[in-house]
Amino acid sequence: MDIDRLTIDERNQYMKEGKCFCCRKTGHVSRDHATNPALNAGIGNITMSRPSKRLSIRSIRIRSVPGSDSKSMHFKTRIINGEKSVEIKALIDSGAQGNFMDEEFAKKHRIPIVRLKKEIRVSNIDESPNKSGPIRFETRLPTKIDGKTISTRYLISDI
Repeated sequence: MDIDRLTIDERNQYMKEGKCFCCRKTGHVSRDHATNPALNAGIGNITMSRPSKRLSIRSIRIRSVPGSDSKSMHFKTRIINGEKSVEIKALIDSGAQGNFMDEEFAKKHRIPIVRLKKEIRVSNIDESPNKSGPIRFETRLPTKIDGKTISTRYLISDI
């Protein structure tokens, strides 16, 4: 369940009006939240947890890292797991129709994945076919936002 997800029409309207996808205000864009912490006031912390002994990741906090390439769709991100933190590249969801996780990331961190009953054909924002082909796997992880835990579905793809 995606609360507050923008429709395609709303997304286009935000872009036309120059509104930020994170806070819905004008004067900046969502990637500015990474370099200006003052913009994050009122936005809750995001934590992912998985109560499984097999899984090496129990609790994750995701924070942006300054110095991301503004011309790229990927952003440098730091995943903090207890005492250890790992810097990775993440694809920021700016109106995609779902949540995605990189297949190699899922394998590396032993996140269990399951095969979809029916594969999903994928196209890029410019409507070209995705180079990695259709999506065949998914995982579900509990996501905790401001104290409320929901089950979040992640489609596994070569991001």
